[in-house]
Amino acid sequence: MRWLLLSLLCLTACDADKVARLEKENKELKAKLDERSKLVDLDTQSKCSTAAKIFFHQNWREDKDTILLDYSNHYNSKVGKCFIIVEWHYNDTVSKRGEWYGNIQLHDVFENNKYAELSEHTDVDYQTFKSTKRVLRCNVDGEECKSSEEFAAKTRGYITE
Repeated sequence: MRWLLLSLLCLTACDADKVARLEKENKELKAKLDERSKLVDLDTQSKCSTAAKIFFHQNWREDKDTILLDYSNHYNSKVGKCFIIVEWHYNDTVSKRGEWYGNIQLHDVFENNKYAELSEHTDVDYQTFKSTKRVLRCNVDGEECKSSEEFAAKTRGYITE
């Protein structure tokens, strides 16, 4: 009987040591996996940045009426997509009062899908020094929106996660 108790005690102690060792190994493997995941994310973000630059230069060109033409990109790891948001402001060539158009588009760089677009016209009253924006087109993923604030709120998830 005594021998049986000693054997059980030894097996229990051995199992506890084994469990502790396995937990330590598991923790070390998880840390290595997290580190490797960070490196993969950086590589993916770099590829996204390069692809977005090419996408931008293939699809947009500045001309004499361009006021602003710029872009930013973001790799959204949650959905596994590379997004580019392009902002383009250009003079209203018909206007004699300094009016302009503004256009913002959100695209998936690799699939060349347009997810969102905001198009506005800005009119300037030089007597009161006030400008008035009028939304011409606003949609995000097929849903209409009514303002640049609503557009920004609806597109935020694409370019921040």
